[in-house]
Parts: sequence; structure tokens; C-alpha cells
Amino acid sequence: MLQDLNEDLNSDPIKEELEDQIIVKRPWGVYLVAFWTFFGLSIMIRASTLMLLSMFDLTERQFELGSHGSTLLLLYLTFGVILLNKPATYILTAILTLVSIFQTYSIFAFLIDGDFENRVIGLKLILLVFSAASAWYLLRPKFRLLSSKYREVKVEEKIRNRKLKDFNAMQKHISKQLSKNLK
Repeated sequence: MLQDLNEDLNSDPIKEELEDQIIVKRPWGVYLVAFWTFFGLSIMIRASTLMLLSMFDLTERQFELGSHGSTLLLLYLTFGVILLNKPATYILTAILTLVSIFQTYSIFAFLIDGDFENRVIGLKLILLVFSAASAWYLLRPKFRLLSSKYREVKVEEKIRNRKLKDFNAMQKHISKQLSKNLK
């Protein structure tokens, strides 16, 4: 009986409610992928955009808009990955996979042609390793599961906060009505 009384005194309903909630943190590797997306892909996207846009007969304004479009895409992918936006992670995974394949092909082409410059091959190897590692991280089932759980928890938090806000507004309205009636 004394033990039951002790358990009742130690039980805290708020603590129990918090233990029931699922606490899902954003995967830490997302920040590394976002860093590589912003800095690593900015080198490649900027160079390829300038090369592609220079191939067309464009005015200066059109060329500027194309450059800004590639920058906006890069920012969307970077922040989309940090926020675990599903379309952004899929697009970024595809881009990183294509970059990895292209860099692998490019390294083999350089080695076969005999254009063996250490700096160029070293840079391409760095681009290949970081792009492949980022694509692998985004393709892992564990990452997919964690990101979907994280998104679900965030949606539940938004719904809970909205309900709490509505409840507080209703409570404030009722208290105003009661104070009017009491006057």
C-alpha cells in the first residue's frame, strides 16, 4: 500500500504525456548534404549553366535570367533538403546520381585519352566522392524512414498547435462574453 501511494505521488501526467509523444529529430547528415549541395553543386551548376547559356544566341537579359534561375534551383534544393521536402530530396538525389555518373565517365575519359593532369583528376575525384556519398545518404532506407517520420511529426505538431490556438481564442472569447455579462 505504501508503494502504491509512493507511485501515485511520483506519477506526473505531463511527464507521461511527453513520454508518449514520438520525438524525431532531423537527421544530422542532412546538413552535410545541404553544405555539399550549396557549395559543391554551385561550382558545377554555375559552370554548366554558363556553358549551356553561351551556346544559345541570348541577349544579356535572357542570359542573366538563366543564371538567376540556376541559382534559385540551387537554393530550392539546399533548403528543400534541410526542410526534408520530399520533391527536393528526390530531385537532388537524381542530380547527385547523374553528377556521380558523369564524373566517373569523365575520369575514365581523361585516363583513356592520356590527358592526365593531377589537379583535374583530383578535383573530379573529390566531386565524385562527395556527390556519390550524398546520393547514397539520401537513398538509404533509414533516411527515407526518418524523414517521413519527421514530416509526420511536424504535421501533427502543426495540427496540435492550430487546435491549441483555436482553443485559446475560444477561451478568450468566452471570457470576454462572461465579463460582459457580469458587468
